Amino acid sequence: MKIQLPFLKGISIICLSIFISFFNCNSDVDVQTTEIQPLLTDVLTLELSIGEISGLKDDFILVNPQYLDVNFAGDILVLDESRIKVYEKSGKGKKIVGRPGQGPGEFETGPLFFLSPEGFVTVVDHAKSPKLTLHSILSSSGFESYYNLFSPNYNFIEKKKIKNKVILSEYLKTKYPDSNNTYYIAGIFTISDTDKVYEVIVKNGSLLSDVRYNRLLLYDNSKAIDLIKESIHLEFGVAISEKGNINPQPIGGIYWGLITGRKIMYVNTEEDRHIEPSGSFYTVHVLSLDTFEEQEIIHSFTPVILPENVKKRKFSMPSKSDLRKMRRSTQQMFTRMEEVYNFLINDIKSRQFYPSICGLRIDRDYAFLFLNDGKDRKEKLADVIDLDTMKHVTLAEFPFIPASIKNVYVYEIAQDEEGFSEIRKYRIDPAVYGK
Repeated sequence: MKIQLPFLKGISIICLSIFISFFNCNSDVDVQTTEIQPLLTDVLTLELSIGEISGLKDDFILVNPQYLDVNFAGDILVLDESRIKVYEKSGKGKKIVGRPGQGPGEFETGPLFFLSPEGFVTVVDHAKSPKLTLHSILSSSGFESYYNLFSPNYNFIEKKKIKNKVILSEYLKTKYPDSNNTYYIAGIFTISDTDKVYEVIVKNGSLLSDVRYNRLLLYDNSKAIDLIKESIHLEFGVAISEKGNINPQPIGGIYWGLITGRKIMYVNTEEDRHIEPSGSFYTVHVLSLDTFEEQEIIHSFTPVILPENVKKRKFSMPSKSDLRKMRRSTQQMFTRMEEVYNFLINDIKSRQFYPSICGLRIDRDYAFLFLNDGKDRKEKLADVIDLDTMKHVTLAEFPFIPASIKNVYVYEIAQDEEGFSEIRKYRIDPAVYGK
């Protein structure tokens, strides 16, 4: 591990007093700033690679892994070939969960699984979703889709159609009564036999009718639905690189996750505050699902200015001759894309800085908030927050944003020298956790 000094991290006590009065903080809000804090580097040590040379049985050979997560027992769950391949922490194949199909415990095209701290695995099918032409960045399913639920021991529990969750459907219809509304499930986390947390996207009208959507975090205790958080976002945003490239990505938004003790944490980058001369700050929220009491940490960060050249870019429409060769529906799609693109550029012009963070990973009660640097590089700095003590612990540099961080290990989907897929497991230096 190496220690460096980060740029401009921290503010003075005088500025802090001004900032506290601005936020009108109460006892549940902790404003945290630090003196110039050491930056931890070289914090990962490769311990294990799971792949072509691992001597795996045929069923466990990785073909095209799309997603992974890890439970507290150290099991590595990998979505591959429309099934979940489970590996022991040693890398040995343990169990295959599900398979392609339409029956109980089977997945249709495009499944995605959600692993709760309690170990329940909820697999949501995307096969019945409409084609998300402009909405493709939203990894979501329509309410006609099914979900499969598996126990922490990977035993099948149930398969249900999402729209048949009457309590959820009725809640959304009451809150958003417009018959043109469209609902999508971006996540289902099962935390007990009766309790679930949903991430729901609500569109007003068709996918192409509006450039904004509502994102809801909802708690379902089987008797009632409680709103955890609601926010409004652009239909799709832009990830702006230092080279001026624009790709379909959200412009900030809510980064959230479940933590131990039946709690949820989140950061909404729309709450970023830039206060002169105090500095820039983001807010970490921790909310109990039992009492709905909430704690907050307001922490300083170094803002990155949006480059002016990005604000001047224009959408590249096909030539008129090429457009004439296209179907009318395709022509309309390009016209709509240009309208949405111009709307997004106007939104960008109103912003001075990048959102504070660009990624979140959680290891038990530790949150790793990956800071936005606006650069085309894999390396990212991460603020490490202890969500139990509600304190900022360290600032560390990671060579990439991991697929998962669990049990003091980082996990990555990568390729070996021959181009075959593999899972890499790295041990994290204990200093990152303040130990």
